[in-house]
Amino acid sequence: MKTHTLVMEDVKMRGMKALTRELGAAGMAQFMQQFAKGYGDYSKDRHRILDKFTVDDIFDAIKLAKPSR
Repeated sequence: MKTHTLVMEDVKMRGMKALTRELGAAGMAQFMQQFAKGYGDYSKDRHRILDKFTVDDIFDAIKLAKPSR
């Protein structure tokens, strides 16, 4: 009995083709995003970006963005 072992790249390509066939290109991309590994440190980045703003800064930005009636 002969078994066929697929190379990982072949498995990946066949999987992508099957997903695209069944879900369409956008659906395949959306499916794959579920398994994407993030990078960096979200907490550090959030603090680096947001710590410079006060509650008053945020409130003023909301007032400016809100359409007046």
